[in-house]
Amino acid sequence: MSTMIGPNESLDQIIGALSASIFKGSLATTSVILFKNDITPGLATVLADLTLADFTGYAPYPVAAWDNTSRDPATGLLQILSASGNPSFVQTGTTIVNTIYGQAVIDGGKILLAERFDTPVEMDTTGKRIDLFQKIFAQAVYGPGSYED
Repeated sequence: MSTMIGPNESLDQIIGALSASIFKGSLATTSVILFKNDITPGLATVLADLTLADFTGYAPYPVAAWDNTSRDPATGLLQILSASGNPSFVQTGTTIVNTIYGQAVIDGGKILLAERFDTPVEMDTTGKRIDLFQKIFAQAVYGPGSYED
């Protein structure tokens, strides 16, 4: 069986169309949050499973749009960057301190993406910060459909 492919020049057009329809529209109200419970997010994880950070100075980081799209030259994967810049969370005092285990991108009360950090981060000192780089990678794979009875 043969597989249909899209040459690089057409993938750029597809990337632009997907970005315009999906990421600029339906994902235009996302936020990046930090969580402080010792959990490894999985496929069944829901927002209620995460304990949101509450260290002094913390606030969810709003993402206005995911519309800076391109293909990673090294991998060929679609990369979609936040047009709102990269989230930065800064401890502004020591009234409330947290151990931060990870981050999540949420929208409408649902987790879109979640990640546990390799090493938890102690937010316990005024001026301490967590700087994140938000990038979504995607790869389109096309092929004939099949099923078994």
